[in-house]
Amino acid sequence: MSPWLQGMRDAMPLLGGYIPVAISFGLIATQANFSVWEATAISALIYAGASQFLMVAMLASGASLWLVVVMTLLINARHVVYAPNLTPLLPPGRRWIALMHGLTDQVFALAHNRLPQLPMVTRQGWYSGAALLAWASWVLGTTLGAVAGASLTEQWPLLGEVMPFALPA
Repeated sequence: MSPWLQGMRDAMPLLGGYIPVAISFGLIATQANFSVWEATAISALIYAGASQFLMVAMLASGASLWLVVVMTLLINARHVVYAPNLTPLLPPGRRWIALMHGLTDQVFALAHNRLPQLPMVTRQGWYSGAALLAWASWVLGTTLGAVAGASLTEQWPLLGEVMPFALPA
């Protein structure tokens, strides 16, 4: 099996946590008057769950954009610690800089555990596969929540009450 596919396979358990929270984000974003496209773009480009929920809530409440940016940067400051901790496990080179967009809490934990077990030559492929699957599941889950979230909460009203708590839980 190629390292890329192995990374995807190893990341499969992450989907059980990513998809429900992403669906919740898509629903909450559309309830805050973001379009399906905007919600999906936020997930694809920002790809930071806690920051996305905070951003939508702050913008919906009328907070200034500069305050939203500052708060988002503060929440994501933990990545300043994550990325250097992976550096000794990665092959040398600058190709990793682009791959850090795929760094999340869960991908970090998985990579920190799995990369030392892999030959150096396969690590970039493995990380690329794991990070891509996690990112794609987040983006697709957001789109699903944005498109179908309203109909899901109409059919099961309790779901609409529970989904906003998906990230804190």
